[in-house]
Amino acid sequence: SSKLCRNSYLCHSQNFWQYFKVFLHHWVLVGARGRVQVGPRGRVQVAPRGRVQVGPRGRVQVGARGRVQVGPRGRVQVAPRGRVQVGPRGRVQVGARGRVQVGPRGRVQVGPRGRVQFRPRGRVQVGARGRVQVGARGRVQVGARGRVQVGARGRVQVGARGRVQVGDRGRVQVGDRGRVQFRPRGRVQVGARGRVQVGARGRVQVGARGRVQVGARGRVQVGPRGRVQVGARGRVQVGPRGRVQFRPRGRVQVGARGRVQVRARGRVQVGARGRVQVGPRGRVQVGPRCRVQVGPRGRVQVGPRGRVQVGGRGRVQVGARGRVQVGARGRVQVGPRGRVQVGPRCRVQVGPRGRVQVGPRGRVQVGARGRVQVGARGRVQVGPRGRVQVGPRCRVQFGPRGRVQVGARGRVHVGPRGRVQFRPRGRVQVGARGRVQVGPRGRVQVGPRGRVQVGPRGRVQFRPRGRVQVGARGRVQVGPRGRVQVGARGRVQVGPRGRVQFRPRGRVQVGPRGRVQVGPRGRVQFRPRGRVQVGARGRVQVGPRGRVQVGARGRVQVGARGRVQVMPRGRG
Repeated sequence: SSKLCRNSYLCHSQNFWQYFKVFLHHWVLVGARGRVQVGPRGRVQVAPRGRVQVGPRGRVQVGARGRVQVGPRGRVQVAPRGRVQVGPRGRVQVGARGRVQVGPRGRVQVGPRGRVQFRPRGRVQVGARGRVQVGARGRVQVGARGRVQVGARGRVQVGARGRVQVGDRGRVQVGDRGRVQFRPRGRVQVGARGRVQVGARGRVQVGARGRVQVGARGRVQVGPRGRVQVGARGRVQVGPRGRVQFRPRGRVQVGARGRVQVRARGRVQVGARGRVQVGPRGRVQVGPRCRVQVGPRGRVQVGPRGRVQVGGRGRVQVGARGRVQVGARGRVQVGPRGRVQVGPRCRVQVGPRGRVQVGPRGRVQVGARGRVQVGARGRVQVGPRGRVQVGPRCRVQFGPRGRVQVGARGRVHVGPRGRVQFRPRGRVQVGARGRVQVGPRGRVQVGPRGRVQVGPRGRVQFRPRGRVQVGARGRVQVGPRGRVQVGARGRVQVGPRGRVQFRPRGRVQVGPRGRVQVGPRGRVQFRPRGRVQVGARGRVQVGPRGRVQVGARGRVQVGARGRVQVMPRGRG
C-alpha cells in the first residue's frame, strides 16, 4: 500500500507540473492587446481580433473575418467571401464568384462567366463570349466572332471577316479584301489593290501602280514612272529622267544633268559642271573650278587658288599664300607669315612672332612673349610674366605671384597667399586661410574654421560644430548633435535622438521613435507602432496593423487585412 501511494503521488505531481508549465507558458507569452503569443508547442498565436494563430498541428489559422486558415491536412483555405481555399487534394479553388477552382484532376477552371476552365483532358477552354476554347485534339479555337480557331490539322484559321486562315497544306491565307494569301504552291500573293503577289515561279510582283514586280528571270523591275528596272543581264537601270542606268557592260551612267556616268572602261566621270571625271588612266580629276584633279603621275593637285598640289616627287605643297608646302627633302614648311617651317635638321620651327621654333639641339622654344622656351639643357622655361620655368635642378617653378615653385630638394611650394607649399621634410601645408597644412609629424590639419585636422595620433577629427572626429583609439565619433560616434569597442552608435546605436555586444538598436533596435539575442525588432520585430525564434513579425509576420516554421504570413501568408508546407 505504501508503494501504491508513493506511485500515485508521483503521478499527480507530474501531471500538476505539466499543466503548470503550460499555464505559465501561456501566461508569460500573451500580451494585453492581442499581440504575438505562443501555443502549447511554442507556436505563434494571436488574440481574438482575427490575427495570426496556430491550430492543433502548428498550422496558421485566422478567425471569423474570412482570413487565411488551414483545413484538415494543413492546406490554406478561406472563409465564405470567396478567397483562396483548398480542396480535398490540396489544390487551390474559389467559391461562388467565379474565381479560380480546380477540377477532378487538379487543373484550374472557372465558373459560369466564361473564365478559364478545362476540358476533361485538362485543356483550356472558355464559355459563350468567344474566349479561348480547345477543340477535339486540344488545339485553341474561338467562337462566332471570328477569333482564333483551329482547323482539321490544328492550324490557325479565322472566319468570315478575312482574318488569318490556313489552306489545305497549312499555309496562311486571307479572304476577299486583298490580304495575305497563298497560291497552290504556298507562295504569298495579294488581291486587286496592288499588294504583294507572286508570279509563275513564286517571285514577288506588283500590279498597275508601278510597285515592285519581277520580270521573265525573276529580277526586280518597275513600270513607266522611272522606278527601278532590270535589263537583259539583270542589272539595275532607270528611264528617261536621268536616273541610274547601265551601259552594255553593266556600268552605272547618268543622263544630261551631269550625274554619274561611266566611260568606255567603266570609270566614273561627270559632265560640264566640274564634277568628278576620270582622265586617260582612270584617275579622278576636276574641271575649271579648281576642284580635285590629277597630274601626270596620278597625284592629286589643285589650280591657281592655292589649294592642294603635288610637287616633283608627289609631295603635297601649296601656293603663294603660305599654306602647306614641301621642301627639298619632302618635309612640310611654311612661307613668310611665320607658319610651320622645317630647319636644317628637319625640326619644326616658327618665325618672328614668337611661335614654335627649335633651338640648336632641336628643342622647342618661344620668343619674346614668354611662351615655351628651352634653357641650357633643353628643359622648358618661361619668361618674366610668371609662366612655367625651370630652376637649377630642372624642376618646375613660378615667379613672384605665388604660383608653383620648387625648393631646395625639388618639392613644390607656394608663396604668401596660402597656396600649396612644403615644410622642410616635404610635407604639404597651407597659410592663414585654413587650407591644408601639416603638423609636427607630417599629418594633415586645418585652421580655425573647423576644417580637416589631425589629432595626437594622426587621426582625422573636426572642430566643435559636430563634424567628424576621432576618439582615443582612432575610431570615428561626433559631437553633441547626435551624429555618428563610436563606443568602447569601436562600434557605431548615435546620441539621444533615436539614431543608430549599439548594445554592449555590438548589435544595432534605435531610440523611442520606432527605428531599428535589437532584442535580447541580437535580433532586429521595432517599437510598438507595428514595425518589424522578431519573435521567440528570431523570425520577423509585425504588430497590430497586419504587416508581415512569420509563423512557427519561419514562413511569411500577414495579419488583419488578408494579405499574403504562407503555410508550413510553403503554400500561398
